[in-house]
Amino acid sequence: EGARKAFATAGIPVKVLNTGSMHEVHVLKEAGLPIITVKDSLENTLAERSKEVQIRLINNGVYNLHGGCMTTAHSDADVQFIIAAYQKVAQEMAAS
Repeated sequence: EGARKAFATAGIPVKVLNTGSMHEVHVLKEAGLPIITVKDSLENTLAERSKEVQIRLINNGVYNLHGGCMTTAHSDADVQFIIAAYQKVAQEMAAS
């Protein structure tokens, strides 16, 4: 939920796909486009901007290549650090 809110606040349309504890952020060409199939992913997302999210997260201390995974091993402080990184990334991308 933190990633969704961060990008919504920054005005960047994304779809955060998740299964259980795994998630991945896809930057959409425009708000509301679906990502249900691989074809949707190819047609409705900005692949380079989605990669940019991953690179910026790494630059902000969060390794999130090919999506992320939250587990019970993550402390509340870890979760807050990750959410703060998403917020910073969203702000950086909105400014660029």
